[in-house]
Amino acid sequence: MRGAHELGLTPTEFRLLVYLARNGGRGMTRGQILEAVWGYDAEIEDAKKSAELEESIVEEIGRAHV
Repeated sequence: MRGAHELGLTPTEFRLLVYLARNGGRGMTRGQILEAVWGYDAEIEDAKKSAELEESIVEEIGRAHV
């Protein structure tokens, strides 16, 4: 594929990216995202952990475009 870049995402990062891509343009609550990506038993204690996950995805995508 021309211009394709491989991303080194973890399985969770990949599930989150796919979920957000499939639901682009729709408003989602943090709870909806947690349920869809981590499942019903997800226990992310605070917003900091989910923010760190988002940051790591953005960094990985940025590295692929350099």
